[in-house]
Amino acid sequence: MDTEKLFILNEETSEISYTELSENDLLCSKHHVEITRHLQEIHQLFLITKYNISCLQEKYMLMNSGDVFCNEKAADSENDFIAINAHITSIISSGKTLVDSMECYIKTNSDIEKNSKDEYLNYYHNIYDSSFAYRFLIRLRDFSQHGHLPVSSERNNYY
Repeated sequence: MDTEKLFILNEETSEISYTELSENDLLCSKHHVEITRHLQEIHQLFLITKYNISCLQEKYMLMNSGDVFCNEKAADSENDFIAINAHITSIISSGKTLVDSMECYIKTNSDIEKNSKDEYLNYYHNIYDSSFAYRFLIRLRDFSQHGHLPVSSERNNYY
C-alpha cells in the first residue's frame, strides 16, 4: 500500500528547522499518523475489492442458474474457466483481507472505547454466525489459498 513515504536527506545540505515536540504531542502525532495510514489502507483495500468485482462483471454475465456468458456467448472455454477462477479468487481474497484489516484497526486503535469495539466485533461476528453465504466465501477463500480452484464447471454451468 502506498501509505508511507521515506525521505532521505543529506545532512550537509539539509537546513530544516524544527521544534522538538513534547512527549504527549509526539504520541498524539504518531497516533494520528497511524490511524490515518490504517484508514487509507482500508479504503484502498475496499477499492481493490470493488475493482475485482467490476472486472468480473465487465467481462462475464453470471446467471442464478450457474450459467455464465461472455459477450452473450456461453463461457465454456478453458480460458473462461481459468479467468473466472482468477476473478473469484481475487474477489474472495481481497474481501477477506479488507475484513481482516478492519478488524485489526478496531482492535488496535486505543482511542476507540471498549464498548464501541465490542459492539463492532459483536456485529461482525454476528454476520459471520448468521450468514451461510459469508461463511461459505471465507471457507472458499481458505480452500483457494491452499492451491485449489474455487469454481468448477461443466460446459457453461459453473458451481
